[in-house]
Amino acid sequence: ETDVCIRKSCCKIPFENKAKSLVGFPPEWQYAFCDPNQGVLVKSPRRILSLAGLVIRRPMLAAFQTPGYQYFHSFEAAFSSVQHEDTSEATKLVESFLSHVHGSDAMKSYPKHFLVGRRFCFEFTNVNGMNVAMFGVISTCFRESSEAGTDIFMVQYDSDCIEIAAKSLGTTILRLQLISSEQAWGGCISFERKARIRGRHSVVRSIDQATAVEYWVTPDMRMEEMVEQDDGIKVPMLTILLRGYKFVFSAHNDDEGIAVSVSCISMNVDNGTADESILKPGELIDLGVFCPL
Repeated sequence: ETDVCIRKSCCKIPFENKAKSLVGFPPEWQYAFCDPNQGVLVKSPRRILSLAGLVIRRPMLAAFQTPGYQYFHSFEAAFSSVQHEDTSEATKLVESFLSHVHGSDAMKSYPKHFLVGRRFCFEFTNVNGMNVAMFGVISTCFRESSEAGTDIFMVQYDSDCIEIAAKSLGTTILRLQLISSEQAWGGCISFERKARIRGRHSVVRSIDQATAVEYWVTPDMRMEEMVEQDDGIKVPMLTILLRGYKFVFSAHNDDEGIAVSVSCISMNVDNGTADESILKPGELIDLGVFCPL
């Protein structure tokens, strides 16, 4: 109970009064632990490190403007916004910060992991409805000495993919990123399926049913449009085609307000496969709102 009270009290202390220098980052970068409920839904929808309430800020100085700050609500978001010299330097930075926060129980590099050195792929749909594929390699695994289930990974994207994706997305993409264990396994499986790798030591053949996987699937085709309702109000509708099925997501007004409905129609002539699952375990359909970068 005392620990809970202390955490609640610390959340009320202004950031400036409790901020500390962020180990391994430029001197102006600072961090503090604040209300863990702030920024969860918008600024950091998923955290891969158990650092609830962590807030990192860096100064942003624009010409002819007063100094401001950019805030990150996860360490991995701050890590991905910095240009690192190489994977060795980046690995030391992650280890230094985690050691500073967690002490001797902090995650450390684990080079013997099965996925280290494996090829990797993230595919997603950008805001313009175009598919973007990011290829790279799993460069580092971080693991706690006591648990193997909390692994996180560092992926290094290929330079040519970064150049193409940056033009497609209209933004700068840095080469290194921290990802979860589920994303690492899913990304390696995604690459092997695209490259049709089925060797004896492939990731697909080596994974067991107990290993959690997150693998995003992009539609074969998608269409966004505004459709007019009976009352004359136009609402958005999204249609996607995936693996022989048509999904239609449509917004509409009802007695309780605005709602979204979805329909799924099989385009297969042979109904013998109707009972088969569209998605494999761990697969998620990208509706255009997922971006791993």
